[in-house]
Amino acid sequence: MRRDGSSNAERVSTGRSYRTDRTEGIRTFALSFAIVAYYWLVHHLIFASLRSVKVALIWTNMLFLFTIAVLPFSTAVLGRYALAPAALAIYGTNLAACTATLAGVWFVADHAHITEQPTVGQRRYVARRFGAQLIVALLGIGCAFLAPAVALSIFVLLPIVFALTYHRRYY
Repeated sequence: MRRDGSSNAERVSTGRSYRTDRTEGIRTFALSFAIVAYYWLVHHLIFASLRSVKVALIWTNMLFLFTIAVLPFSTAVLGRYALAPAALAIYGTNLAACTATLAGVWFVADHAHITEQPTVGQRRYVARRFGAQLIVALLGIGCAFLAPAVALSIFVLLPIVFALTYHRRYY
C-alpha cells in the first residue's frame, strides 16, 4: 500500500505509473527552478546597485533567503499533490512570501540610501512591479480553492512573464 492509499495493482489498472509520478515531480522542480532563477536575478540586481550594507538590510535579506530555503518543501508538496488546493495554496503562500521579503530588501536598501539613487519614476516602477507580483501570487492562492488548474497556470506563468518584462535600469 502506498502513502496515497493506492496499491501497485490499482496504479497499474488505472494506468498511473512510477514514470508519471516522476514526470510530475520533474515539472514541478523545473517550475521552482525558474522561480528561484528569477528571484536570484532580481536579488543580484538589487545587490549590484548597493554602495554599502547596513545591519537592517542583512536581516531583511536573511528573511528573504529563508523564504527561498522553504521552496523545496512547498515544491515537494506541489509535486506530490499537483492540483490539490492545499498544495497550491502552500506553494502560492511561499511565492508571496518570497516576493514580499525581496521587496522588503529593496525598500530597506532604498530607504537607507545605500543604493544608486533611483528617480521617483524608478521607485514607482519597482513598487508597482513588486505589488503586481504579490497580487498575482495572492490571486493564485485564491484560485487554488476555486479553480486549481488556473492557479497552477498562474504559478507557471509568473516567472516567465516577470522575467521577460523586467527593465535592468530600475534595480
